[in-house]
Amino acid sequence: MLPVARRGLEAIGIAATESDRYLGIIEQRLASGQTGARWQLSRLGQAQPGAQRPDFDQLRDMLEAYRLRSESNTPVAEWTP
Repeated sequence: MLPVARRGLEAIGIAATESDRYLGIIEQRLASGQTGARWQLSRLGQAQPGAQRPDFDQLRDMLEAYRLRSESNTPVAEWTP
């Protein structure tokens, strides 16, 4: 699908450097399997392994870390827990 997307973007005049940047992020996410939701679950699992439910402080800390990473413009596939 990504080659089709690349050709479509080229057909409507999107510069290859721009489309390559964004499609590369998608490729990286597909290869790693990392999504924002998976990152959140991983982060919470590290906070208290085996816990049935995270507590408020763990949720707040995870959300703050998520916000900071989102604001950094680093692709989610590159985030560490």
